[in-house]
Amino acid sequence: MGFVMGQFNECYLPQVDGVVMVVQNYARLLNASYGLCCVVTAHYPGYEDRDPFDVIRYSSVPVPGTPYRTGLPSLDPRCVKRLRSCSFNILHSHSPFFSGLSALHIAKRRRIPIVTTFHSKYYDDFKAALHSQRMAEMGVDAIIQYYNRVDSVWTVNRSTANTLRDYGFKGDIEIMPNGTEFTPPSDPDSLRSRVEQDFSLGKDEILLLFVGRLVWTKNLKILAKSLQLLKQAGTPFRMIFAGSGDAEAGLKELVETLGLNDRVHMPGAIKDREYLKGLYTRADLFVFPSLYDNDSLVVKEAAACQCPSLLIAGSNAAERVTDGQNGFLCENTPESIARALQQLLDHPGKLREAGVEAAKTLYVPWDRIIGKVYQRYAELVTQKAGQPSRYKSLRRSRVSSGE
Repeated sequence: MGFVMGQFNECYLPQVDGVVMVVQNYARLLNASYGLCCVVTAHYPGYEDRDPFDVIRYSSVPVPGTPYRTGLPSLDPRCVKRLRSCSFNILHSHSPFFSGLSALHIAKRRRIPIVTTFHSKYYDDFKAALHSQRMAEMGVDAIIQYYNRVDSVWTVNRSTANTLRDYGFKGDIEIMPNGTEFTPPSDPDSLRSRVEQDFSLGKDEILLLFVGRLVWTKNLKILAKSLQLLKQAGTPFRMIFAGSGDAEAGLKELVETLGLNDRVHMPGAIKDREYLKGLYTRADLFVFPSLYDNDSLVVKEAAACQCPSLLIAGSNAAERVTDGQNGFLCENTPESIARALQQLLDHPGKLREAGVEAAKTLYVPWDRIIGKVYQRYAELVTQKAGQPSRYKSLRRSRVSSGE
């Protein structure tokens, strides 16, 4: 026996970002071992879901200037019908927008608990999109009102909890870290060889790596300028930016302007997870200067492959990194990043030692996390049990079948 659970998010596959990977792994592991779990998200034209759990889609429209889509679940009769057939015990929203509001409405109407996770720095998103501090503050105020109405608010680490406090949230916050589905490579030599062949890399050539959405909020301009300084210093290296996004075209132009075409490769988003594991395995250092990310999954993925990370000191993503032990820290300037890269590339032994330690301390498989998630779900359901509810007994059938 177990619960019927719903994971609500604004977007899902085929779009790939950190939150999408969290949603997929929550649903996959909860559905496999703890009951029935589905994902509720916007429809993406031409994409066919192949997950081993139900994905309930609602009609959507493109979000201008982004690769994402959005919509109102309540305006899609087919989605509404499928949701009514789900005997949910608990809901988890990963977005405070339309999908999250839908989850909140369902939870309140059925008197079941709802959890939400604060994943993103929404103020930064609003300000970048609206070009107005006042409008960004109003957007954050609306999000805080949403968080005030749910039963439990989660963040992925203490730094992110502090960000939420800075936004004005005064309620209780629970820390529920993310994991990764990556496993240490069983045949690292084969993975390295494939990457070396694809990118014409010599076995001893230094390879730096960035993985993630290519958006300016991830500090890509500063990273590119640091690479220019590194090249000007005469340091040999190659760099791969694996990802796609709004800044992809602009980053390619910047790379050309800075004279880095002979050093930088941009293969786009890597959706083959095994090949992505090969990139991490071959890379000497994962360079991730983002101040935007909270608890970056890519740092954990790199750690799974014993690839150490260079992060910005004081960033949320760097919370669990001790400089020189399980990773490396620098300041948020091109000069500091370039200086750190130069020093580390001159001492490859330090990179290897930090990679081994990162695998021990930063790599956290989802299997270690998901049991804690379900335990907390159970506590919330029990707390709500004293109130009138519409719980139904669990049947081992598809969540949305309605049969």
